[in-house]
Amino acid sequence: MDARTLVETRVRAARAAARALALCPTRTKNEALTQMARGLVEKAEALLEANRADLDRARGRGGAGRTGSRSRGSASRWV
Repeated sequence: MDARTLVETRVRAARAAARALALCPTRTKNEALTQMARGLVEKAEALLEANRADLDRARGRGGAGRTGSRSRGSASRWV
C-alpha cells in the first residue's frame, strides 16, 4: 500500500471513529482519551527515537530546512 492510500484509509477510519465517539457519553470519551494518553506516554521513547531517525533521514536527503523545531521534541514536553 502506498503512503497516500495508507493516509486516506486512516483518515476514513478516524472519521468513522469520530462519528461513533460523538454519540458516546462524556465519561466514555474521557476514558478513551485517558487510554490514548497512557499509550502515548508508554511509547514516548520509541516514538521519539523513530522521529529522530526520520529527521536524520530527511537531513541526509537535503531536507534539513523542512524539519522545524516542533519535530525535535522530548518526552518531557508531553507530560
